[in-house]
Amino acid sequence: MNENGTLSAKELAKEERRAKVQARLLKMATEDGVMESGAGPLPPQYQTKFWEEYDRIKTRAEAEAMFAASQASKNTARLRVLSRSELRELPRPTHLIDAWLPEGLVYCCGVSGSGKSFSVIDMMGSVATGRAFHGYTAKQGKVVYVCNEGTAGMDARLTAWEHINDTELDLSIITGAPQLIGNQEWLMDNCKGADLVVIDTQAKSTVGIEENSAKDMGPVMTVYQRLLDAGVKTVLVVHHSGKDGEGLRGSSAMLAAADAVIAVSRDGDAGVVLTMAASRGGKVKDGETPPDLRLVKRPDPMPVKQGEYSSVALVTDAAAMTGAELAVLRAVCTNVDDNHMPDTPITTATVAAVTQTVSKNALYQLDKLHKRFLVDKHGSQGTTVTWTATAEGKQMFTSNGGTLPKVPEMAAAERALMVQLDGNTGV
Repeated sequence: MNENGTLSAKELAKEERRAKVQARLLKMATEDGVMESGAGPLPPQYQTKFWEEYDRIKTRAEAEAMFAASQASKNTARLRVLSRSELRELPRPTHLIDAWLPEGLVYCCGVSGSGKSFSVIDMMGSVATGRAFHGYTAKQGKVVYVCNEGTAGMDARLTAWEHINDTELDLSIITGAPQLIGNQEWLMDNCKGADLVVIDTQAKSTVGIEENSAKDMGPVMTVYQRLLDAGVKTVLVVHHSGKDGEGLRGSSAMLAAADAVIAVSRDGDAGVVLTMAASRGGKVKDGETPPDLRLVKRPDPMPVKQGEYSSVALVTDAAAMTGAELAVLRAVCTNVDDNHMPDTPITTATVAAVTQTVSKNALYQLDKLHKRFLVDKHGSQGTTVTWTATAEGKQMFTSNGGTLPKVPEMAAAERALMVQLDGNTGV
């Protein structure tokens, strides 16, 4: 209270919230038949609801105040008028993971149990270590993981990823579900220097915020933008899908603000499919939409207890490749020299002989594998071209038990079609 006996602005706002909640719950009690009229004290059974509603209104008021302050503090020095030539010189959009994880705000969505967290762990692992993400180049950087769900089992999940990828992760993990509205300054301080910040999940970090309201979600988008403005390259947010299982649940403000959306869905008991196709809930703001990525859950090969698997991690699923691609990959992965030494460069002609096809068809498959970073190409036109398997190619081969087909499991029609498409002359 002020010296003149009047309420301060803060106290006045508090009393206004109390009165608003009281009136709302008195009306509810009357409609429920607990009270004969809307006057009188609030029934005891509504006291808990009072404080729940009070906290919700308070959180929303704080979010609106923060959003208003951030809008008012914007400096016009950030505004620029660019010429056409200056626009050409602006940096082009870049990725932490080629095609899949652009710099900016990225959502990863799916229904419960679809594999969202496993997918995000896989992406975090690639960024933290610089390892390719299932054939896509990753840029190594510092990772901060805000783990709001399943903290008790997170060590097992990370351990499974480390065992399967034969490496150790170096990342920071934040627990306790920090709130984007309320703990934003603490979050900003603890994400300094990060290249990738993962929020898993948004719902747990926005308690009291109405996700269907664009007005409520505006301040949340502001927090993400603050992280990006502070130097974070990518903010990756895990969120649930809508009732139809596709797209982001809640306000369209999230989709509008996102630079990309990765939609995750189950494929059988162990399969996980990642897509950025707009027709299935994904989004690519800049660049081409990558082909769907089909992965499979692989149990930890070194469980904590003998005979038990502590968790699983995702590996590339060979079932997503054609029989011809698998046969060619196997030929490259198993190539040995006279001394039975692996990793010997193999010629296109040898691949063709091993897979019982013609050279042009083998070259066609090798080029496809090369574009997926599963094989390396040595030499160029005019010289002898040879091929070796990349680490990702070897991982695919070994993760499937080295059981890729020894000969191309292609139907005669498929082989005939390839000959027709390639214009093969039998060379």
